[in-house]
Amino acid sequence: MLFSVVTICYNSVDIIERTLCSVISQTSKSIDYIIIDGGSTDGTNDIICKYKSGINYYISGPDRGIYDAMNKGIEASKGKYLIFLNAGDVFIHSMIIEEVENKIRSSETVSDIIYGDVIYKYVFGEKYVFSQKLSKIRYDMVFSHQSVFVKSEILKKRLFNLSYRLAADYDFLLWAYINNYSFRYIDVPISVVDASGGATYDNFVKSRKESYQIQCSYGGSRILCFCWYLWKISFFKMTSTIKDRFPHGLLKLLLVNKNA
Repeated sequence: MLFSVVTICYNSVDIIERTLCSVISQTSKSIDYIIIDGGSTDGTNDIICKYKSGINYYISGPDRGIYDAMNKGIEASKGKYLIFLNAGDVFIHSMIIEEVENKIRSSETVSDIIYGDVIYKYVFGEKYVFSQKLSKIRYDMVFSHQSVFVKSEILKKRLFNLSYRLAADYDFLLWAYINNYSFRYIDVPISVVDASGGATYDNFVKSRKESYQIQCSYGGSRILCFCWYLWKISFFKMTSTIKDRFPHGLLKLLLVNKNA
């Protein structure tokens, strides 16, 4: 069973190497590794070339945004399942692909989408975040896209919608849920996601607006979806203020290793 791992990067010279090493060091030999670079000028490509023996497909050049780059990765993929691992992010350990493959093989049914948990890495420590109940996907992203494996054939049939700049992955997953594609949760963390930079307030608001539009386009209640939109914006602003003002030691005590 071949797994395609796609890494999207642009001017990521300080963080790309840990992602490359995380993928290439996997014990599973069933990996189709794809790098889509947006035309970096900071030395990112020099680092990628150091690991070219472990990369199956690599291009560098301008694109029309992150989802255009992700679509390029989808089109180049050869695996049965595909997962995106952003520059700077890593797999939880070197055996996780092998572990996921074993879980798939041991199951009586082969699911279209397989997802697990995630660990978010902040400047003050790491936080384990469990995936939420799948039915909540009508109102929010319930798992990290760095912790979800999707059958490549489905992604190839329905590439990411480029009209969405920040939430096209949510659009795809909500579409898959509504169209009765099968999801399976596996109770292990898949990846460690670098959240130390965090989303800016403006980008978060734009992302939530896109999510609201997506929810409404699939028949969601405009009132309920808008109330959820307002809550998420308020919660983000509150937590951002706390992270900016509270000592890191106290944040680690209060937040790290607590459920989301």
